[in-house]
Amino acid sequence: KRQRARIALLAFSVNPYLVSGLTLDKEHLRKNLDRLRVGLTQNTGTNIGSALAGGINRLRSLESKSKILILLTDGKDEPPSSHSPLILAEGAKKDGIKVYTIAIGSNARTRTYLFDPTTRDLMRYPNETPVIRVADYPIDKEILRKIAIKTGAKFYEANSALTLREALLDINAK
Repeated sequence: KRQRARIALLAFSVNPYLVSGLTLDKEHLRKNLDRLRVGLTQNTGTNIGSALAGGINRLRSLESKSKILILLTDGKDEPPSSHSPLILAEGAKKDGIKVYTIAIGSNARTRTYLFDPTTRDLMRYPNETPVIRVADYPIDKEILRKIAIKTGAKFYEANSALTLREALLDINAK
């Protein structure tokens, strides 16, 4: 929706992966978004601190009247970051970056695809059907809430495509 905003896309698990640098070219951004898949970063986990650090570093020196980082995650800081996400949020605040956080999913038993690190793709049965298991995937909503508040932004929960769209529309209105 932001026609004149430069947008970047950073994917993460344990380490952040720059999918698309800051650009005004929304078509380029869409193409890079389409190539995202499980296993692209070659690790499993949810290192919120490394994602924050990567995003903050991209925005820190940007000359702009507003700097917004949207942290979208389905997990908790695991393995724990070398730097606390709250310390990184404090740095973001000093750099004039607002970090909007969105918790995707629920804190419940969830069906999930399994990842095969040897093929860097989804694990599959011999008939090519993806392997799915049910597991607990906790989301650390409290740390996400604290990050957003510390930077003067807002925390959202999205457990459907509709609630995600509503969160993004609300952020866009800021």
